Amino acid sequence: MVFMWLLMMIEAKPSEDKFLEYVRCVKKSGNRTLRVIFQDFRSSDEPAQAILRQLTELGCSYEGMRPRLVSINVPPKVELQRVTDFLTDQSGTRWEYADPTYEQVTEGRPA
Repeated sequence: MVFMWLLMMIEAKPSEDKFLEYVRCVKKSGNRTLRVIFQDFRSSDEPAQAILRQLTELGCSYEGMRPRLVSINVPPKVELQRVTDFLTDQSGTRWEYADPTYEQVTEGRPA
């Protein structure tokens, strides 16, 4: 059985207890995910709020794992490099690729 869920096409099958069981992702939505850790301040502090406002202005959305970890959603229409350049320029933060991974993003780039 294949159906859309959260803008992804996934395959699922009924389990023995009659609940659907995830099998695989058939087609991704095109959204990308980054993780940001605020090292020098909490996500509710003004420096973090300013960064989150700017990410929203770039077209991203986010959800937080308070007090310091935030997951950033980068939609397909938003240029990933622009977002990562912005995050790299921010002091007091660290970030990493979640989906796609760093290896997937840099695959095929010259060393």
